[in-house]
Amino acid sequence: MHKLSTAVTSLLIVFFLSSVASAQFVSTRGKQIVTPDGKSLALKGINLGNWLLPEGYMFKFKTASSPRLIQTVINELVGEDEARKFWKSHRDRYVTKEDIHFIKQSGFNSIRVPFSYRLFVSAEDPRKLEGEGYEILDRVVSWCKDENLYVILDMHAARAGLPGKAASAEWPRRLAAEFDRFVSRVDAGEDTLLDPYGAEAIEEFFAVAAEAFFVAAREFKLEEPALYELLVDFFRQTPADNHA
Repeated sequence: MHKLSTAVTSLLIVFFLSSVASAQFVSTRGKQIVTPDGKSLALKGINLGNWLLPEGYMFKFKTASSPRLIQTVINELVGEDEARKFWKSHRDRYVTKEDIHFIKQSGFNSIRVPFSYRLFVSAEDPRKLEGEGYEILDRVVSWCKDENLYVILDMHAARAGLPGKAASAEWPRRLAAEFDRFVSRVDAGEDTLLDPYGAEAIEEFFAVAAEAFFVAAREFKLEEPALYELLVDFFRQTPADNHA
């Protein structure tokens, strides 16, 4: 599984699900993840992508890359009423208890569940915390508890606006141009500082770029100066200066 990106727009919560009645949290000690009894924990996990947050590249769509565009496509294909039935069926059947059992039997000890905030708020009033997401997560966490699996809950799509200069119409166009340039480099077989996985979709490109921005800032600025400046505008930080 591809390594997780730096937590930029994600709310990352790790649960330890033991055989006891109540769940306990794992924690960190330095660079280590540790269990509640203090033992070092090495996660061997798998991602449940395209379930509670649709991804364009997983649907093999070429242009409908975001959840909003994917929803628009489905609405146009079958109508809004049938689309609602489709998504309800998708969320109920895409991941089952048998799948969780298979993951455990395959040797994994954890799963990551990316989801959208929209499943947890009212469609009419986002300030109201209600929606089918609570029941869905309760269900999958319960299945994982039965299998003694760790669960990483990842709010991969959060309700927020773009900060600072990134709110301008020009910023997304510049990011798209950098993405196209990166895809061309990957297709040409060039070695890149950024994980080539970023060429799968612009969302993944942003994720791997954000990781490099904070983890390898000086090298990132040297190899991708224009992209580095875009992320300076977004995060309003200059990490390369701190790594000098």
